[in-house]
Amino acid sequence: MDNVAPYLSHRVAEIRQVGLDHIMRYDGKPYLWGGDDPVGGFDCSGLVCEYCKSMGILPRKERLTANGLYWYFQQQYPEVCSHINGAKELPPWGECGDLVFFFWKPDWTTEQRISHVEICLNNYQTIGASGGGSDCIDAQVAIDKNAFIKVRPLRVSNVVAYVRVYDIIMDKWFSKEK
Repeated sequence: MDNVAPYLSHRVAEIRQVGLDHIMRYDGKPYLWGGDDPVGGFDCSGLVCEYCKSMGILPRKERLTANGLYWYFQQQYPEVCSHINGAKELPPWGECGDLVFFFWKPDWTTEQRISHVEICLNNYQTIGASGGGSDCIDAQVAIDKNAFIKVRPLRVSNVVAYVRVYDIIMDKWFSKEK
């Protein structure tokens, strides 16, 4: 088994890199509320769903919100989901390609819920679709709101949960039970 580990590690990294290369092609494209395709545009969860589908870790027909993505992975792969509310930095096992989830609490009378998701490029930067909202339904509104798919510094203090994509790829593609 020891001889196989480096090979599997390389294969998992290769699959993850293909997913990242695929998503980086959309850097600079306009944000679109509810968007889930390369032609029409993406919102945050649509972009992350596309990323996950490109690596085969999310069913092709699946379309989930940020909250839905978190709960999907929490139910399917609980061992790769971590809660890190208000941490000063990401855990040391954090890797390029992993998912970070943010919460939104509109006022003090409502419950916190995960409302945004991005993809880690490293422990300091993410790529995600942001800056829009429910009124961002076409390219002109996205331009007016500066709402695009963009690379930004990771705001670790706002991260509520973290999903290790590397481990999901390993399980999905190389698990002996499958």
